Amino acid sequence: MDKTKALMSPNDTETAATTLRAIHPVWGVLSDQIKNLCRREDGILAEMRAIQKKQARSNAVNFQAPAHDTIVPAKPKPSLSARALALLGDYAPAPEQPIDQTPRIVQVRPGDEELSALGKDLAAIQEAKAVLHPLLSAAHAEGSLKLCAFLLPEYRAVTGNLCDALIALGGAYLAHKAFTQTLVDQGADWYHFRPIDINTLAAMIGDPADRQSRLRILLASASEGGHFDPQSVPKEWTLPPDGKPNVDTAPAGRRVAGNVRGASTPTADTTPPAIETKQPGGMLGTISNAMRSLTGGG
Repeated sequence: MDKTKALMSPNDTETAATTLRAIHPVWGVLSDQIKNLCRREDGILAEMRAIQKKQARSNAVNFQAPAHDTIVPAKPKPSLSARALALLGDYAPAPEQPIDQTPRIVQVRPGDEELSALGKDLAAIQEAKAVLHPLLSAAHAEGSLKLCAFLLPEYRAVTGNLCDALIALGGAYLAHKAFTQTLVDQGADWYHFRPIDINTLAAMIGDPADRQSRLRILLASASEGGHFDPQSVPKEWTLPPDGKPNVDTAPAGRRVAGNVRGASTPTADTTPPAIETKQPGGMLGTISNAMRSLTGGG
């Protein structure tokens, strides 16, 4: 028995079976093959750089491409037929000298032969990679589809917890709004609580009662993917009869985080968020306090 498998726990075995390599072995084979080619390519380039660096130290001319050790002679022009020469008469061209077909040796620098051989290997590797990359892309897409289909139940559980947390966050926000609204209705200032920055939270998630708020858009996108039941939205998350969200203070500028397919993105409202505390300062605070004392407001 393999020692590695013996040391693996059941959870480790299950995790290994749900990898992209295990769910689509072809992708793993192609990926390993391209990885080996890339390693060989890096090695060849390192060898070529070392040779070129050595040539540069010897004050040799450093060509961009490897030199060849032979020159292939040009092909001879086709000779004219006897009848054509007879028709041309005195204007017939002189017979061409036979071309020397013997390859001529070209003087090369030390290392050029190695560079030429390495360059051919490098070109072959690049040709092979050009063939394998489209196959790898297709295998990656197919394997990802299979893996996501296999892990969909686990992903649904994760997104379910996330949607539950969003519902809980929206409920907590509305509870905070309701609590502070009772003080506002009594004419009291609740800045003495040293409250959390509820306006920042409102700007981030919006009012849960507003279907165009960021929080509701997140839930709607989860519903589109089949990860959330839209019937799970609390019934109390409805707009008042006047159609305006009921928030602690003036609503912050509405900024939609994303666009749900099939729904239009609302125009951004650049109205700055109102400050939620009711305590004025400076001269305005003095006048306000004086007015409350005169009217019996305390």
